Amino acid sequence: MNRVVFKVNDTIDSTIAVPIAKGYQKITPHPLRTAISNFFSNLGDLNNIANELLQLKITDATEDLIRFAMNSTFGIGGLIDFATPARLPKHHQDFGLTLGRWGVPSGPYLVLPIFGPSSFRDGVGFAVDTRFSPLIYVPVDAQKPMYGLQFV
Repeated sequence: MNRVVFKVNDTIDSTIAVPIAKGYQKITPHPLRTAISNFFSNLGDLNNIANELLQLKITDATEDLIRFAMNSTFGIGGLIDFATPARLPKHHQDFGLTLGRWGVPSGPYLVLPIFGPSSFRDGVGFAVDTRFSPLIYVPVDAQKPMYGLQFV
């Protein structure tokens, strides 16, 4: 089953995702692409903070909270990354890693449609992270374009 899903993902990637990404790159100026990337990275810090607290990584959670506050305030809602030049490290956590920290085994290897390789634990973690994404508070009409921008 994983091989079939891999082939489907590979086809989707080469026929849909790559042309869209190339078109986006061609028509969107680099500073705007950077600002969009920074915005979504800044939003992602909220999930990082929650997962770091669940893992009792208090120092990492504090650093990411300061990053989020600094970039949201001085960086105009996260469009500009002020925290990296200020040497505040960015941490990457998700609920799959939190489950791992709690001792949940990774489970079987999976290739998920569109999302690619994962494990059962990380698939569950992704579902939880998505459910608690700050984007769920955005009006439904605006969610799809925002998820599209985040995907590209």
